[in-house]
Amino acid sequence: MIPKAMYRNLYILIAGGASLLAIFLLFFNGSARGRADFAWVNGTEPETLDPCYMTGQPEGDIATNIFEGLTTYHPETLEPTPGVASSWTQEGLIYTFQLRPDAWWVKGGQILTVDGKPRHVNAHDFVYAWMRQCVPESGSQYSFLLDYIVGVEEFKNETKANWNELIARRKSQNKTPPAKLADLDSDERKEVEAFRDRLWKEKVGVRPKGDLVLEVELRSFVPYFLQVTNFYPLFPVPREAVEAHDKEWILPRNIVTNGPYTLKDWRFNAYIRLQKNAHYWETEKHVAARLQDLAHKTDLPRRLALEKDLLTRLGSFEKHGLATLDALAIESDDTALNLYINGDVDRIRRIPPQVAGELLRAHREKPIPHIHAATSPSIYFYDVNLELPIFKDKVAGRQLRQALALAIDRPRLIREVSRAEQTPAYAMVPPSMRGYHAEPRFGTGTLKGDLQKANDLIQAFQSAGNAKPQLRILYNTLEAHKAIAAFIQDQWKTNIGIDAKLENQEWQVYLDSRRTGKFDLARAGWIPDYSDPNTYLELYTSDDLTSDKDPSRLSKPIVFNQQNHSHYNNTHYNRLVIEYAARVLDYLSDMNKRDAMLQDISSWPDFKEAIADRVRTNQKTSWNELHEAIPLYDQASGTEAKLEAAQRIRLFLLEIAEQMLMWDLPVIPIYHYTTSEVWPPELDGIGLNEREMHPAKFLRWKEGRRPAGTRYDAFPRFHSQTIDKP
Repeated sequence: MIPKAMYRNLYILIAGGASLLAIFLLFFNGSARGRADFAWVNGTEPETLDPCYMTGQPEGDIATNIFEGLTTYHPETLEPTPGVASSWTQEGLIYTFQLRPDAWWVKGGQILTVDGKPRHVNAHDFVYAWMRQCVPESGSQYSFLLDYIVGVEEFKNETKANWNELIARRKSQNKTPPAKLADLDSDERKEVEAFRDRLWKEKVGVRPKGDLVLEVELRSFVPYFLQVTNFYPLFPVPREAVEAHDKEWILPRNIVTNGPYTLKDWRFNAYIRLQKNAHYWETEKHVAARLQDLAHKTDLPRRLALEKDLLTRLGSFEKHGLATLDALAIESDDTALNLYINGDVDRIRRIPPQVAGELLRAHREKPIPHIHAATSPSIYFYDVNLELPIFKDKVAGRQLRQALALAIDRPRLIREVSRAEQTPAYAMVPPSMRGYHAEPRFGTGTLKGDLQKANDLIQAFQSAGNAKPQLRILYNTLEAHKAIAAFIQDQWKTNIGIDAKLENQEWQVYLDSRRTGKFDLARAGWIPDYSDPNTYLELYTSDDLTSDKDPSRLSKPIVFNQQNHSHYNNTHYNRLVIEYAARVLDYLSDMNKRDAMLQDISSWPDFKEAIADRVRTNQKTSWNELHEAIPLYDQASGTEAKLEAAQRIRLFLLEIAEQMLMWDLPVIPIYHYTTSEVWPPELDGIGLNEREMHPAKFLRWKEGRRPAGTRYDAFPRFHSQTIDKP
């Protein structure tokens, strides 16, 4: 440990040669392009700008600005607001989106033309983009979000079988197996495309009704669907650009986009420059017409009232939107804060851990208008690779995982290492989730009790003839991840005698290692894609819904959720999340299905200990409350009351699923984040939200331009705290 006890300015405390060199290289060498109207630290270099392959926040922050989905969202509340869809209606499980005729595809700052005609975004672009997410060769990590739609699962299964047949046929002909459609002969490609187009039309509930109407039919009750339509996996993409340039279609010289900004320049590991799209649909005329339309409506629903307020306050993007944006590829939190204080960037995602605790305490005592802090639903955790023999054993593997989870002093980790006042996590779903009993799902409630239980589990593990393993903790390059891994490494060695080796990899390599299972335990984080427990629990599902007693279940390969890097497979859990909770209306309306569902849940081998006997802080069990809620559904009259009662039951089903997950522990929760973002008080159109996403189309400088100069005086002088050296 290195004690530091000098009273000094924040900038001086964390400044160093590397930070100043970064400032010089990024801004003085790049000064020919000029200072952007708004610049932010975007973290690591984006892996891709193709919505089909994105998985991380660095990619998402760019995509949200250069592409646009059916909806976008209010920058503070995340309520859906119009995007490519100017309006929509819902009747039961069918949504009908009316697309605007002036949402243009743009290339090189100009409207794309096809056969001499300007090319607008149409319903067929969404069909192409969503189909592209679902075909087997894409390897999309987010195609599961489309499983809510009628026929998508069937489409995936049949296209996968067709693709595998094609590969087998080419092998038998001594031809190279294809990795993508472009690898096929012309006739083969036409055959595959025709098959997929026909299958989509026959099976899938995504139906163009001409160019400007898109109908989407869900297979079940999805209360958060409109939060998904503004997420980048569901953005449209232009078929002609993708097919003409393959993977290079996202490069500045080729890319075609439809968002409020266009991609001007991309300097690898340095910056991405975005430029205002002069052809974006949100013009002065549009905003005036929209406000006039809303003014004539009385008793506006919350969504429309928020949209009206936003347009009134911010005006049109055409007149008031910022002209240029820079997203900087900087991984060091120290460098990021230095750049912010020096006035070179206008937003950073987090305060460096070594000063976060003291700075946040100072902020609580006397608010610092640049700091925007709140509890966050995002979670920091370790995935456990269940393919490893040591973790795969049903009894011993679970004993070891539970011991590892219990042997971490999370409050001390937060106090001494992460230092941003995060909340210790003993479950996946955060306490802030509305209407859901989110609370600790494992542990005794005290560190002493947890360590005793951890050692009891290790003793039982060894008594069964198992030797203590040496494990590897994989993390991506960032000092904060290294420090956390080093702390957990020490905790496991000290508390339960388990050795662990630290393994660092750069972002793209790390992502590949997680996807391909080249890890023992891997650091991970999850920002919710929408406000519902399902966004956490669906991560650990697979397509295996058959009974454990059914011999046929072993005859087909298991397809895991693309984010299920642990390869966790519990058929009871799968049915709870992607069958019973997802189709709760079907199971409640049919008494035979309802009884079968309840019987199936209670037949899980660990049901009694993990669920039936686990009393929550309200002195009830989730199982009892589920049974109390079902009669209320039967008694409810009217569609709205029925849906409300069904949602309550759905949340109890998800809670039971989470209890299963936390009993098996294929994932070790560490903490729920505290959002501690930094941006100046002169910036409008931005606010804290649970997805930590800030669409730049809403950003405005209150005085009409970015304030010049540094920000030293805005931050207090403070006494630095002891810093642990990893």
